[in-house]
Amino acid sequence: MAISIPILLTSTILPHSTAGIYKIVQTEKQRYRQYTEALEYLVRTKLFENIIYADNSNSEFISDLHLLAKSFESKRLKIEVLNIPIENEAEVKGKGYGEGFLISQALGASELLQSNDSFFKLTGRYKLRNLKRILQIIEEGFINGPPIDFICQGLQKFNGKVPIVSTAFFWSRVDIWRNFMMDAYNEVDDMGGWAFEAVLAEKIQSIISQGYIVSKMPLPFIIDSKNTKNNVNFISSTELRISLARSFFGHMFKPKKHLQQLTESDFE
Repeated sequence: MAISIPILLTSTILPHSTAGIYKIVQTEKQRYRQYTEALEYLVRTKLFENIIYADNSNSEFISDLHLLAKSFESKRLKIEVLNIPIENEAEVKGKGYGEGFLISQALGASELLQSNDSFFKLTGRYKLRNLKRILQIIEEGFINGPPIDFICQGLQKFNGKVPIVSTAFFWSRVDIWRNFMMDAYNEVDDMGGWAFEAVLAEKIQSIISQGYIVSKMPLPFIIDSKNTKNNVNFISSTELRISLARSFFGHMFKPKKHLQQLTESDFE
């Protein structure tokens, strides 16, 4: 059964001219193909009733994307395409800036987001291959656990020191993002070593200290996509099949997994 909570797909079809280690080597055409393939994959899963696709570039393919999205729509699926370009390239301090910018801008521009109290966010090029299982665990957490304010993939330590939270996929209450994370992208400086993942972890630690509930997923995400640095697959076809098989049989024979609540001590 499809979920009524909308999912926001973030996109930069035309790469920004950002220098440094995070420079994107893919062409506009290559990225457009990746985004459309991922969108088509998500549509085929039939897991969502509402999809928002937001792009922050001035790509020539935006009009084609509108037509493609329209062809996917049905009585059971609504797709909203937003073009919210970053006009001043000098503002883009790494890939995380544009991602955070899009999320916050979309909250004001999207009709679907304004009419819902929560949303999922997924990087638009990613095919999240175990998404169905992830959503099952989240839905069980909504039903059986305490009220949740934010759900993330997990908490890690960059270089063993700096807490980071993956921004590839998460769920958030709209008011949590509006009140605590709306301007988070302004703190991003990938080139200076302060990525969006670190900013998000800092914000999450702050809201936990104020009594809000943040949970993490108990299983890894299986992401099928291309690396922006060299345009090769994150994971080989063989590794992908093995990961999917392990995930499938692990879910069959292991005890049920549940969302795990984060605490302030997890950030120490």
